[in-house]
Amino acid sequence: MHYPVVVVGAGPAGLFLARLLAADGLDVAVLEEHASVGKPEHCTGLFSPRVLRLAGVSPVIKGFTGAVFHGPDGKTLTIQGREIKAYVVDRVRFDRELAGLAAKEGAHIHLETGVREARREGGEWVISTEKGEFRADILIGADGAGSAVRRMASIPCPAKTISTVQAEASLHVDDVHVFLGSFARGFFGWAVPHHEGMAKVGVGVPNGNALTAFDALLKRIRDELGDARILSIRTWTIPVGGLERYSFPGGCLVGDAAALAKATTGGGVFTALRSAQLAADAVKGCLRNGKRMVRYDALLKRELLPHVRTHMRLHSLYSGLTERDISYLFSLLSKEENADVVASLGDVDFPLRSIFTLIRREPRLIGFLPKLVKAVR
Repeated sequence: MHYPVVVVGAGPAGLFLARLLAADGLDVAVLEEHASVGKPEHCTGLFSPRVLRLAGVSPVIKGFTGAVFHGPDGKTLTIQGREIKAYVVDRVRFDRELAGLAAKEGAHIHLETGVREARREGGEWVISTEKGEFRADILIGADGAGSAVRRMASIPCPAKTISTVQAEASLHVDDVHVFLGSFARGFFGWAVPHHEGMAKVGVGVPNGNALTAFDALLKRIRDELGDARILSIRTWTIPVGGLERYSFPGGCLVGDAAALAKATTGGGVFTALRSAQLAADAVKGCLRNGKRMVRYDALLKRELLPHVRTHMRLHSLYSGLTERDISYLFSLLSKEENADVVASLGDVDFPLRSIFTLIRREPRLIGFLPKLVKAVR
């Protein structure tokens, strides 16, 4: 079968891209190795309102105006705004609604169609799968952290990854809880309400053993929030910080395949959807006007990579903080006169806006600037 565009991977990036291209009249196939869209689930499902506006789907479970942060010494800092900062969504439904919109526009979604090999032949891609051969003018890698398309295109793996462990737990919490400390140095643990009496609890570790960190998180949750009975557990890897390049002859990488997740939070759906939009522009320019796919790299560099790099720098800064530093930050941010600025820190997609305002408001934060300079270097 020949298609102008074949997208490998039916996650948010691949489905959104297929929908955009199909809506513009292109014949698009999406190849997904699993038997159903949305599973296995590799996500907490905590999205900013910006993600839902961009995606055009909204399987919301609950909205939150803030979060409770637990410091290394057990003290808490509540960041509370007046507007909703994040939504917990049904992640399986989110992906399936994206698939429904893509199919409605005319995209062809092939399940249980894992890619075995892809090679260039006569100016097109020949893709061997478990269900036969596909041919495409353009090949898109939207196949996640362990992207086979990235490997076949000879693009080096991302330099940094975050190992995560997450469990479904019987735990009643009303707010999003974030746990900081040396048990997850450079990242954090979380407890996020899901359905009634249920929560997703997990931890990310840039360097180290995520399962050991998860055990430490469970102890803190049980000490500070109450008993949590684990019902199921899952592990995955989050690639962050970007790649050396994102396009290749006749194709490109989007979403986690391109390591575009935010290094500060691990959230990758906003960057996945935005990279899909930029890839759609590049694909249409390639097919209709003969432009090279390297244009995609230029679009990323101008519009998305600056934010990805900002999150990497903030991640480097945070990774350099000691538990004493974090506790001191808690004491500064807890000041009543900083409450309005602290409440604005909920924009996790573009965090610098609030951080610079906070530094102007609280001069003692200047003491952390040497660590920031070191992180930027």
